[in-house]
Amino acid sequence: MIGRRQSGVALIVTLVLLTAVTLVTASAMNTATLQIVMAGNVTSYDLAFQAASTGIELAIARGEFSVESPGALPLTRLDDSGAATEAVVVFSESTPVPGAAFSLGEGSAELQAFHFEITAVGTGPRNAVSTQRQEFYVLGPADPADPGTAPP
Repeated sequence: MIGRRQSGVALIVTLVLLTAVTLVTASAMNTATLQIVMAGNVTSYDLAFQAASTGIELAIARGEFSVESPGALPLTRLDDSGAATEAVVVFSESTPVPGAAFSLGEGSAELQAFHFEITAVGTGPRNAVSTQRQEFYVLGPADPADPGTAPP
């Protein structure tokens, strides 16, 4: 038995198992890398979404609403992550305020609702972009001669 030649089956089985383990490990690494990239993309989109929301808030806080020309919030960098926002405020229409609206009672015919729409675009890292629209109105004095007058 000592002088018998070995056929090398153990070597072949070991090489096949080593190849299988290597393929499984490489596949797991690719999957993990893909998941990291996907998580980064979700984070980038979330930053863009938050930047667009911030653009709406900044445009409203500025309070520059005109029935004659669109107002614009210029491109504003928000932080070091690359997030930025810009917004445009556009007048859409004016409507009368009903007599019993907003607990105003009688005399509310002197008021008018001026409707505006803000469109904000937020950008984030990795070229992520989010667009949001917000409509709102501002109450202001009505001018019987010109129902489209600007609010105060």
